[in-house]
Amino acid sequence: MNDVYDVSRVEKRVFHAYWQDGLLDILAGVSVMAIGLGWLLGVLVAGMGVPIVAIFVWGVLRRRVTEPRLGRVTFSDWRNREMKLGMIAIVSLGIVLFGFVGTRIARGGPPTPLAQWFAPAIPAFLLVLLCLSCAEALRLGRFVIHALAFATSGLIAAAVGIEPGWSLILAGAFVACWGVYMLKRFLRSFPPLPAEPLGDAS
Repeated sequence: MNDVYDVSRVEKRVFHAYWQDGLLDILAGVSVMAIGLGWLLGVLVAGMGVPIVAIFVWGVLRRRVTEPRLGRVTFSDWRNREMKLGMIAIVSLGIVLFGFVGTRIARGGPPTPLAQWFAPAIPAFLLVLLCLSCAEALRLGRFVIHALAFATSGLIAAAVGIEPGWSLILAGAFVACWGVYMLKRFLRSFPPLPAEPLGDAS
C-alpha cells in the first residue's frame, strides 16, 4: 500500500515538474499576440493559424528542452486519460465560444449600450474561460493569474474604447513574459541529465 502511495506521489511531482518549463505559457502568449496583431492588421485568419503552428513547435521544444532534463516519462493510464479529456474540453470550449460570438456577429442587429461598451472586451474574456479551463484540466494554478490578466486587459479595452487586438497583445505579452521567467528558472533548476553509459566494453 505504501509503495502504491509513493509511486502516485512521485508521479504527481514529476507531472507537476513537466509543466514548469514555461513553454506552454510562452507559446500561448505568442499565439495570442499574433491573433491580436492579425486583428489590428485586418488579417485575423492568418493570426488564427499561429496556434496550430505553436502546437507543433511546443512538441519539438519539449523533446529538445524538457526531456533532456527530466527524461521521457510515461504517465499512468488515468493521468493520460485525464490530460486528453482536459485538452478535448479546452479545444471544444474554444470552438463553441468562438462559434457563438461569430454567429452573434453575423446576425447583426442593434446592440444594447452595455453590449456596445463591452464588445471590445469579448475576445479577451473568451480567453479568460480558456485559461480557467486549462487551469482545471492540467492543474495549473498560474493560468488563473493569466485569466485575470486577460480580464483586466479586456476591461481596459472596453473602458478606453480601443480595438480588441490591443487587449490580446497586452495580456499575451504578460503570459509570454511569465513563461520566459519560468523557462529561465527551469533551466537553472534542471541541468541536462548525464548521458547513459554505453556499458563495459570488456
